[in-house]
Amino acid sequence: REVFPKLSVEQNIKIGETVNAGSDDLLYDEIYDYFPILQERADQQAGTLSGGQQQMLAIARALVSNPDVLLLDEPSEGIQPSIVDQISRDMKRINDQLGTTILFVEQNLGVIRELADRCYAMERGTFVDTVGPETLADEDALAE
Repeated sequence: REVFPKLSVEQNIKIGETVNAGSDDLLYDEIYDYFPILQERADQQAGTLSGGQQQMLAIARALVSNPDVLLLDEPSEGIQPSIVDQISRDMKRINDQLGTTILFVEQNLGVIRELADRCYAMERGTFVDTVGPETLADEDALAE
């Protein structure tokens, strides 16, 4: 998740303002709408947050400067299922409401089904297939 553990939640998010330096459109209201726990814990050290809350913080930090593309690597890794579900719903809302393209690497099939419009299967670093929503919904087709 790579949060700055000694900095506060608010300080971690402020660091994200520099990601899209050309944008004056900061999304504090939106990220606190998606992740209200972060606003509640703005003064708390990031390292004391749960794993799921740290993941939300990492996403909020990347999102605050309104990027065109959000890159996520295994957003569900090491997070309890209820938080994974919440983060998946939030990512869907971010894509729908803000128009942010989300490119993510994920092994959790539930997350992939929830978020992916398009899916590329890889094996040992090589693309082996393109999988559409119909195939993602079909367990037998995925097994092939």
